[in-house]
Amino acid sequence: MYAAPSFRSLPSYKSFSSTKSRGTISDADFDFCLKEVFKRYNCPVGIAICKEYVIRDKKTPKSHESKLKYKRITASPLGPDAYSIQTYYGPEVGVTLELITKYDHGHLTELKICDFRQIILPKSALKLIGLIVNSYQQLNKFTIKNCRIDKFVVQEVEKILNRSTITEICLDDCPLREANYDILLKPNSCLKSLSLSRCRIDDDMCQRLAAELHLSEHAEKFLVTLNLSSNQISDTGAKCFAEALRSNRHLRYLNLADNSISDEGASHLFNKLIKFPLTEAENRARKHRLMIYMRMKHRLYLECVRGMGGLQKRSAPSVQSRARSTTVTSHKKIARAKHTRKLVQNKTIVTPVKDTTSEENVDAKADLLAKELAGPFEDPFSPSNVKVEDGVPYCVGNFVLCYLNLQYNDLTYLSVTKLVSVLEYQQENLQSGEYGLMKVLLYGNPLPTRCVELKNIQEMLHTRMSRFQSKLKVTSKTSRIGIYSESLLK
Repeated sequence: MYAAPSFRSLPSYKSFSSTKSRGTISDADFDFCLKEVFKRYNCPVGIAICKEYVIRDKKTPKSHESKLKYKRITASPLGPDAYSIQTYYGPEVGVTLELITKYDHGHLTELKICDFRQIILPKSALKLIGLIVNSYQQLNKFTIKNCRIDKFVVQEVEKILNRSTITEICLDDCPLREANYDILLKPNSCLKSLSLSRCRIDDDMCQRLAAELHLSEHAEKFLVTLNLSSNQISDTGAKCFAEALRSNRHLRYLNLADNSISDEGASHLFNKLIKFPLTEAENRARKHRLMIYMRMKHRLYLECVRGMGGLQKRSAPSVQSRARSTTVTSHKKIARAKHTRKLVQNKTIVTPVKDTTSEENVDAKADLLAKELAGPFEDPFSPSNVKVEDGVPYCVGNFVLCYLNLQYNDLTYLSVTKLVSVLEYQQENLQSGEYGLMKVLLYGNPLPTRCVELKNIQEMLHTRMSRFQSKLKVTSKTSRIGIYSESLLK
């Protein structure tokens, strides 16, 4: 029988011979660690570890580091004795799980399992992998592609995600009957990228995924890219994501290509990228969040004022020091009284004026410090993003979504005209640091081959992209100058 592994029973890594001198786990020792774990817990399937390396081209000069082309050296699993391949067989001889490990600059960056269709991917193998992934700080991606999985496999992936530094999950071509992909977006995870292409996701699954992207949910703060191409999503599913885009200000990439979305679903998405009215619940919630922020900021202001006032006031003397200085203070008081009498007789005394400048400086410093500690009020419905017209509050729109893929759907000329109005509106209302839509893909829809609207869309998107790239070049130059100046100062 297979015994479920536990963290307490896992052998200490200091006992491994390859790391006795260091006492820490290096990225090159992943194969050795996985070998020991699979041997100890007698995994029911074998595992073949295939390494892929990324090597920089030495001919490329250092001035063109941003345009480097990487070369991958892959060791294909030819047999148990092949170079850089280690195969360990369990009780079920003949069933081997091929695990691809990708290394960049000597660091383990990705784990990949592909084309495992013999049996359902055993959750025990993933549980054993999860025992050691928390020791690799550069590991950021886990891919399971074209494999047979069940809901328990997704649960194990969620556990691996919670105890590691992985921020990208790819489950392409892994459909489920009882789909539970939404648990990957639950709390305790910092998932930034999720790809579920060709997973037979329907509108019900879209509703559960979109529910995790609203403002009050955990995944709204982290998820940046979402790929749902080649699924079974209709206008109902597109409407669910449109409702999430009302308050979501972190999702930048949304791929809904090769689905069954018509002009109605695209209109729901486009309407959230321009001005839309707030509901009563959204208006009450935004006022409540603003009130909480102002209270927190005022509390910090009072603490700063108390701290600055306490620094200016002298500390009260102790009882012993008071008793010692009684005789000295009495003589000082007598001398001070005689001096004031002389000043009164000569009429040269001046009435003291209360110093208000010091109090104003304290208030100004406390206000600035409280603003720095509290930070800016980041909210999708902040006062700068909400305008009131005829007593109705309106949000200016979602200007964070940059990439929208609607290829191979059922869009017509109506969606093209709607997109033109969206781009024109964003062009007029964009503020500094905002870019709006920069890439929209409509190829594969029943659209006219030539029309003025498509040409205008291409021109507007091209100007936005060029503006964004020019700003990236400026920021990269300033960062290099800053690094160079810091090196000179050192």
